[in-house]
Amino acid sequence: MSQRKVKLLAIDLDGTLVDSAPDIAHCLGRALAAAGLTPPGEALTRVWIGDGLETLIARAIGQAVGARGPSTAREPRHEVALAAFLTCYRDNLFVRSRLYP
Repeated sequence: MSQRKVKLLAIDLDGTLVDSAPDIAHCLGRALAAAGLTPPGEALTRVWIGDGLETLIARAIGQAVGARGPSTAREPRHEVALAAFLTCYRDNLFVRSRLYP
């Protein structure tokens, strides 16, 4: 091992030890609202989590506009929602998340 000091060690525990769905759902709701769409709520968000942020937003937009599946086209609403989600999540990370019992 090198002589360099470790400044940061990060371990991704989302969904394993930490229930982060409440923070993700909150920010997805903010993201869709910023795009002029209806937020999906936590229950639907929990179903969609797991395939990355781009897919999560595509699924939410697809549901909000009444599509039969995820939105496949990169439309302006997707970019607006993505930017709003990232801003919200940066400011709300671990606000609603909880350790699993």
